[in-house]
Amino acid sequence: GRAADNPADSTGSSFQLGFSAGGPLKGDTATWSARFDYQKLLTPSAAPFEDPDAAAAITAAAGGGAASIARWTAPTVRSWQGFTGQARFDWQLGRRTALAVRTGLASWSEDNPLAPGEATNGAGDRLDAKDLSLASSLTTEGDGWLSETRIGLRNSNRDWTGTGMPLST
Repeated sequence: GRAADNPADSTGSSFQLGFSAGGPLKGDTATWSARFDYQKLLTPSAAPFEDPDAAAAITAAAGGGAASIARWTAPTVRSWQGFTGQARFDWQLGRRTALAVRTGLASWSEDNPLAPGEATNGAGDRLDAKDLSLASSLTTEGDGWLSETRIGLRNSNRDWTGTGMPLST
């Protein structure tokens, strides 16, 4: 970008990697599948505020403390790094009974994240996140009927560490 729009580090890059695999475990009675994705992004911000006059107004309002808020009013580089994975196992237990088990995991971190409605650019903030899900289903059928039982678990964790500047939301 132009120096006037982004006087900070203008490095932007992305990297993605993924794979998927699956197949039979035992003839046509048991199968598996798995998937994994990894991604890393570096994205420079053109300006910390949607309103181009906001940085000047905040700096003026800070008066003698303008140097202490400079990192929140300057452009920054945002980073996102993480992975997702999923696995599934299907087993035909009998002619009329089937079992399916699946799990999923996502883990990522963000440096200088952009939080909607924030008054600052997020410089120095970090978000670490993890999601885990497990589920299984047992299906049985008979003449004229079908029964399916499902059990699931989901856990999410978000750890937001900030710079000490109070959030506006």
